[in-house]
Amino acid sequence: MNDSFSFQEGPGDGKLGEPLCIMEIELDGGKTKEYIKIYRGQKAHEVVEDCRQKYDLSERAQMILFEQITS
Repeated sequence: MNDSFSFQEGPGDGKLGEPLCIMEIELDGGKTKEYIKIYRGQKAHEVVEDCRQKYDLSERAQMILFEQITS
């Protein structure tokens, strides 16, 4: 994750305009790479929930993703 990016939760309807951040995530022990976009106003828990559903993330993976987004 880009060190200059600071995720801030805030009001808004999410996916409008350009993404604030595009994160590369590795799945299946690094065998598969995917990219997720984070938009202004999107909440960290929403991003994690979307990824949990799309990629069937374990609880541990969800915690790691949440920490990466909010750090």
